[in-house]
Amino acid sequence: DDSPIKKLFHLKNKKNSRNSENILKETTELTDTLIDKNSMQKAYEEFEQKAQAALEQAMGEEMIDSRMLAERKNIAQQMTFLKTLAEKEFYRIPIETGHGITNMNLTIIRGAKNAGKVNVTVWSDKIGNVRAELSLKKEKLNGYISCNDREGLEALQKASGIIGQMAEEDGLVLQKLDYVLQKKDAEGNIYPYSGKEEDHAEVGAEDERKLYRLAKALVLTVQAAESR
Repeated sequence: DDSPIKKLFHLKNKKNSRNSENILKETTELTDTLIDKNSMQKAYEEFEQKAQAALEQAMGEEMIDSRMLAERKNIAQQMTFLKTLAEKEFYRIPIETGHGITNMNLTIIRGAKNAGKVNVTVWSDKIGNVRAELSLKKEKLNGYISCNDREGLEALQKASGIIGQMAEEDGLVLQKLDYVLQKKDAEGNIYPYSGKEEDHAEVGAEDERKLYRLAKALVLTVQAAESR
């Protein structure tokens, strides 16, 4: 199922012959925005503004195309919803691979002071259903990567070196990273976000940056596994 961000990219680049290159550039830019909460919120606000502008353009046409209008209204509503989730540090991120665009759900969960978690869920035709978690506490990193496809799990394990690399660059100790084969029928929630107000602890700017760097490492791991 196409994400509203992917639909928005297609809408924006419809008349451009280099459509796929533009989409790749924009999805890469969103991954690069995984710096801190403020950067991601701004990115989703921009997506919402672009979707609203596309809707207003369709409404202002002399000959209104009802199908186009309905499509753009739907994209605008979904982008507003995703922006609201982004305020809770839940992100829907489209990742571009050689096989098309795969949607990733990524959640940042803050703990006390210098602790926190990064959760990821992905549904992929190529590597299967992926669930992963990285947990940071007192500069120590633990986590797991699970997948319901054996070859997919092997690809993720081969691609996961970037997690250790980013941890080392940030002065973190990678204590344990498990690789788990899920049962084939294992199901996950499409939206791990529960809808409840999270009591997010105040995390310092440096620790927040480390959490988002770990999130980016997970995104890049999945992207690399998808591209194999």
